[in-house]
Amino acid sequence: MAVAAENAGFDIFSIPDSIFYPEETDSTYPYNETKVIRDYIKNTPFVETFVVLAWLAGQTSRIKLFSNVLKTASRQPILLAKQIASLAVISNNRYIYGAGIGPWAEDYVYNNLPWEARGELLDESIEILRGLMTGEVFSYEGKHNKFGPIRINPTPTLPVPVVIGGHSKPALRRAARIGDGWTAVNMKFDMMKETVETLTSLRREYGKEGGDFQIHARESDFQTGGQGSVDLDHFRRLEEIGVTDYGVVLLPSSRLSIDAKLDAINRFGNDVIAKLR
Repeated sequence: MAVAAENAGFDIFSIPDSIFYPEETDSTYPYNETKVIRDYIKNTPFVETFVVLAWLAGQTSRIKLFSNVLKTASRQPILLAKQIASLAVISNNRYIYGAGIGPWAEDYVYNNLPWEARGELLDESIEILRGLMTGEVFSYEGKHNKFGPIRINPTPTLPVPVVIGGHSKPALRRAARIGDGWTAVNMKFDMMKETVETLTSLRREYGKEGGDFQIHARESDFQTGGQGSVDLDHFRRLEEIGVTDYGVVLLPSSRLSIDAKLDAINRFGNDVIAKLR
């Protein structure tokens, strides 16, 4: 699918992230019905994200690779920085780091981390990543992480873009304050427009206005996999409100054969990408 997407003119190939499935949880998934997403995670094989992306980097040459999004705050930040740097190096700067918290408290509790500190853990992880990504000696002293002078080698020749996931007010503030972009999940056009305006205002508040800032849209009222026609003007309207990248979801994924998925990728390349460029 990644090779087909590259050949069809797509700019980015993204994959989701999940480490384990909690059999029992009181957590709620915020972007879809919790039962639906729990059943999806329970019954879907997830090969470890960096293993998959490293494999895809070796099979492709142009398309960017996007973890959308990685459950960041529950991972050990020094090891995570090493994995990200290594992937960015072997892919020739093609990795986009989607960073998120994740909805399951068990991701933290079972890793001996405080669920209530998830936002602080994410902030510190991103600070540590950026410090180590320079390739220079770096030390850190935060509320949850502390280590002496270290460096990692190799590091990429370009900074890895950090794209923040989450629809909550703290997530939007984090994206505006320390992110290189923001990514949405199942958001309708009117809400997307309002959220982009909010991000623009927040970036102005933090003195971050101007410069490159990625905004990845994925709408709840558009999906592909069937044979229906596509409204090209809709994508133009998204660009007008500030969306930089559009995520195409192949649904119903569980009922589509690989041949049907490849056909949908090729048709979208011909019917949309080729006509918008």
